[in-house]
Amino acid sequence: TKTQEWYKKIWDLHCELVSKKVTHLFYNGWSTFSDIPNKHDFGKNYLGPYDRDLSYNSVLVNNGFESVSPNSYHFDAKGHCFWAQNLLQYIKQNNLVTTDALPTD
Repeated sequence: TKTQEWYKKIWDLHCELVSKKVTHLFYNGWSTFSDIPNKHDFGKNYLGPYDRDLSYNSVLVNNGFESVSPNSYHFDAKGHCFWAQNLLQYIKQNNLVTTDALPTD
């Protein structure tokens, strides 16, 4: 029930941002909305809302990063840098902002 509630809140926020022409990108930290029955199309503004392999945690674990302590979802600076590069690549590939607004390194 809580997952469905938060999913609706995120969808409503997405719709408001689109209506105001605000560029945005959502992503999942750990869990996803893969079990939501009536899925919405967020377009390019949500990185894998229904795909567990595209969450922050899964991307880092699947690329060999380990959490800073057992049973946590916190990663070190190298993991954060990897995730930032992952997001930057997604933003560039999907033209979410103009390229002159993005760092070159």
